[in-house]
Amino acid sequence: MSTDAEALRRIDEFRHGIQERSCTRRERFRWGTALFHDRLPRVWDLNFLRVEGAPPDLTARALAAEADRFQGPAGLDHRMISIEDAATGARLSPEFKRLGWSAESVVTMVHRRAPYREVNTTIVREVDEATAGAATEAFTRTQPYGRDNTTVDQIIEMRRVIARAVPTRHFGAPVSGAPVS
Repeated sequence: MSTDAEALRRIDEFRHGIQERSCTRRERFRWGTALFHDRLPRVWDLNFLRVEGAPPDLTARALAAEADRFQGPAGLDHRMISIEDAATGARLSPEFKRLGWSAESVVTMVHRRAPYREVNTTIVREVDEATAGAATEAFTRTQPYGRDNTTVDQIIEMRRVIARAVPTRHFGAPVSGAPVS
C-alpha cells in the first residue's frame, strides 16, 4: 500500500494528464502552466492557470497579473487560478480577496477504509453519452450560469472532450424516469 503522499502525487499526475489532454493549448509561465481550450472559452475548468509547487516568492497580485497577461489576450471573460499547494493557497487567499477575487478550497483525500454501510446500487445503470449529456444539461440549467445557452452547450461539450482524453463510462440512477448522476 502506498503512502498518502504517494497516492496524492499519483492523483495529481492523473488529474494533470486529463487537463493537458483536454486542453487545446498549454503555455508555461513562471510558476506553472496556463491551460486553454480555444473552442470552449466559457468553460473555466479548461481555461485556467495552474500553479505548480509552492513558490515562496509568489504573491496574489503577481498571479492576478499573470492571469490578465495570459487569459486576457485569449479573449476569456473570466480569470481562474488553481493553486495546488494548500499552504500556498491559504497564504494567498486573503490577498486575493483584497483584490476582489473569490477563493475556494478543493480538498483531495485518499480513501483508505471500508465503507461504513452498504449502498444499494441495483438501480444504477450504465448510460450512453447522449443520456449522460442530457442529465448534465438538466443539472447545468439549474445553476446560475445555466441560463446562457452558449455556456450550457460548452459545458456539455466539455464532457465529450474529457471522455476523449480518458476512457470514460457514464452511470445514472433513474429519478422520475430520467437518469441522474
